[in-house]
Amino acid sequence: MIAVPDPIPTNRNVGQNIRRRGGAFSQAGPEEQLGPPVPRPASVTTSTVLLLLLACLYMTTIVLFAVGAANAQQLASPGEDPAATATAIYYNMALLALFVPPMIVFALLHRGGRNGSRISTWVLCGLALPCSGWYGLAILAGSATGGSPSQFDWLGIALPAVATAQIIVIATTIILLALPRSNAFFRNPLRR
Repeated sequence: MIAVPDPIPTNRNVGQNIRRRGGAFSQAGPEEQLGPPVPRPASVTTSTVLLLLLACLYMTTIVLFAVGAANAQQLASPGEDPAATATAIYYNMALLALFVPPMIVFALLHRGGRNGSRISTWVLCGLALPCSGWYGLAILAGSATGGSPSQFDWLGIALPAVATAQIIVIATTIILLALPRSNAFFRNPLRR
């Protein structure tokens, strides 16, 4: 009888072991070369949820603006053209609608630990922060000067409240993505 050696070949030229897995041969994976994977920290999971919440807050604002645009005649200040008021509202709706799809995409990419999504989220939040603050202040200023009739006073309360929530969520998301644990997760090639 002839003795057959165990068929575990090695590639001596490259120095990587080839291991037998499930009856087939394959190269050693990155897990075996670099160590254990880094689990997703709570700060990344929280920032993902907050980014999705921010997209929902932007959609809520768009709906509130749509109510305002439908009632532009009543919302226009005395001596102001209702068509100009409606145009300004539609412009703000379109601007906010541009932010929603990237927020959802970046939130989904965070789960995979893509560093590019983290950097893109910082840029997106940096652009969204002044937009949220600007329209919130503009609504507050219009309400304070009597630009909003009593029948739509709730818009003068709801829009600044939503804008304030957006600002808080944006700032929290930026901070959570900059924490050391988040940084380690996004920089590690073995994320889960």
